[in-house]
Formats: sequence, C-alpha cells, structure tokens
Amino acid sequence: MESGFELQLLSDYVDEALDLPQQLEMQVRVERDARLRAQVQRMRQLREAIRTSASRHAVPEELVRRIRGSTGLGAKADARPHRVRIDWRRWFVWQPMALALGIAGLATWGLNLTLWQPAHDESLMQAAVTSHLRATTGPRLVDVASAERNTVAPWLSTRLAFSAPVLNADSVNATLVGARIESLDGRSAEALVYRLRDHIVDVFVLPMTDDDAPVVSASLRGFNVSHWSHGGLRYCVVSDLPRRQLATFVQAVERGDDAG
Repeated sequence: MESGFELQLLSDYVDEALDLPQQLEMQVRVERDARLRAQVQRMRQLREAIRTSASRHAVPEELVRRIRGSTGLGAKADARPHRVRIDWRRWFVWQPMALALGIAGLATWGLNLTLWQPAHDESLMQAAVTSHLRATTGPRLVDVASAERNTVAPWLSTRLAFSAPVLNADSVNATLVGARIESLDGRSAEALVYRLRDHIVDVFVLPMTDDDAPVVSASLRGFNVSHWSHGGLRYCVVSDLPRRQLATFVQAVERGDDAG
C-alpha cells in the first residue's frame, strides 16, 4: 500500500505538476512497475470520469438554515446557497481502496468505456512524448543503430511479440537512424527513429485490440504528436517538426503502412 506521500507524488505525476527531472524519473518508475502503472491508470480514469460526468449543485437553502441553526450561527447569518467546490487533487490522496470504490461506484452509473478513451489516448501520447524527450536528451537514442531495414527489422522481430513493421525511409523522405524498444501504455513497443533534416522523429508502434481509428494530432510539451490505429497496430509519431511537416510525414507513414 502506498503512503500518502507516494500517492500525492503519483497524483502530481498524473497532473504533470512535477518538474521535468521528477516527471521523467516517475515515468521510468511507472514503466517498470506494473502496480504503479495500474494505479496511474486508475487515477487517470477516475479523473476523466469525474471531469466529464460530475456536476456541481447548489446546497438547498433549507439545508443551509438547518446547518447554521445546529451550529449556533443564527438565523440572521447569510443563508444564500453555496456552490459545492471540490478539490479534485485531494481525491487522489485517498487510500487505494477508496480509489477502487470510487471507480466501482462510477461503474454503477453505467459509464461506457468509451468515456475513458480520450484519457487513454492522452496517456499514450504523454508516454510517447516522455520517451522521445528522454531519448533525444539522453545517451540512448537507439538500441540498434542502422540505416538498413534489413538490419533493423530482424533485430526487432527477435525482441517483440508482434510483427513490427519497419517503414522505408525513402518513402517518408527521411533517414532511418535505427530503433529501440520502449514500453508504452504497459505494452512493449517499437520506436523507429528517423532523421528529417535537423529533426528527430520517433515512430512508435504497438499492438492494440481496438478498431481502426483516424489520425488525431495534438501539441504536448512543445512537441507535435499524431496517433492512429490500423490493422491491429497503434501508431504514435512524435517530433519537434512544425505541424504541417509532421502531417506530411504522417501521411507518408500511412501510405507506407497500407502498401505493406
């Protein structure tokens, strides 16, 4: 069971309230610890469900008068309705059992899993950006360095439990630098690393069970990110390329995937 300090640290990590070194350190811990990954996922699900489903209600005037009367504040005290203000960050310092009960309670409201999909997508993109940032600022840009698909593809195939495509660099007008193995969303993923002029582009590929989904793009922490699903695989592309240039790169990746 996590201490109150650890739960607060996880809460700050989920809210991206930590400074960059702490955020990266927590990302590594979460990626390596299945228990922490599950806890973070519960926090994100609960936060998203609360954000989209919870509503605020005015306290009934009669109830305000009764409370004031029982506490000796008197009838002349201001009995105007007050809005209930909830500090959501305090929710996440509860014990794990409270979190579990909260999620169970939300389930009884008939929430559909699609309610959590935006949070799930955001979680994946955040993890991809963190991996990209860690790789481009640290010593481990690639695990296998090669510009040859025939070298990178066999190396990946012996380390991943799914058929990992390696895109033709010429088709995306870039140079293949190599690849590395990452963990995104609790799953092993390939990270194909390309160089496009002075920019590094990471193409993450991991197996998913969801249906095909179109490209969704966003800007996170100074990087442009695009992700989509096709053929049982989830793709997530991260770079500091300008948005239009990244969109052109992503279109080339999609065409290469369809051709493969």
